[in-house]
Amino acid sequence: MALAGIGGIEAPYATCPVCKSTFRLRVTENIDSWEERFPVSADGNRYIKCFGCWKDLKEFDVVEVLDVPETLQDLVSKGDMGTIVLVHNAHEFEVESVNGNGSTKWQCALPRECLRYVPNPSTC
Repeated sequence: MALAGIGGIEAPYATCPVCKSTFRLRVTENIDSWEERFPVSADGNRYIKCFGCWKDLKEFDVVEVLDVPETLQDLVSKGDMGTIVLVHNAHEFEVESVNGNGSTKWQCALPRECLRYVPNPSTC
């Protein structure tokens, strides 16, 4: 899907294959060569990871839990918010979620594919 953008240039949309969010892209290069690199799939969607699912996570980043491993379903809930407190490696992160009073709700290691970075609105 695309809409007319600045100067009549198409503004394509994409769907994140991880979190399923839909977002508009600003293509600043030749649109034809870009379309070749990022084609539309057979179902009519263009799948590209959004910033929140693509960004390299680091300590103190705020994240949302997108999916919960079966072994942690009694502890963690989909949609919980947490903070990265330790980077084990590029694929696993120690996350702490806190209650309203500041006490720890849960703390555990979660894989990257279960997390989405949540940007701080004051820095965007």
